[in-house]
Amino acid sequence: MAEQFTSTVINVPLFAYPALLGKKGSKVKDMELTSGASIDIFRPTKEDLWAKVAISGTQTATSTACLLVKMTVLHARAADHSPESFPYPKDKRAEAQLNMFTFYAEMRAAAFNTRHPQTD
Repeated sequence: MAEQFTSTVINVPLFAYPALLGKKGSKVKDMELTSGASIDIFRPTKEDLWAKVAISGTQTATSTACLLVKMTVLHARAADHSPESFPYPKDKRAEAQLNMFTFYAEMRAAAFNTRHPQTD
């Protein structure tokens, strides 16, 4: 039995738009080749807060392409974002506060997955 054809649209932050395209469209072509899905990235207007990415193909290909798009967005964010530096704490209380801050920052980054869940 052949896999069912499916499509989805993902809204990605504008800062990730150039990273998704790549030089002369090389990144999107690579993602299409890797996933087997068709990926269309729509040019955002000046009023847009998000760039739209349309993905279509088999369920497996669409799911793989969604993961590749998310990974590219996270890499673009990491390249664009410099975390604050903190000196290493010497006492246990300060170390616990640093661990909690790190956990909070990682969970905020993970919130991207709840806004753009993996499609299965």
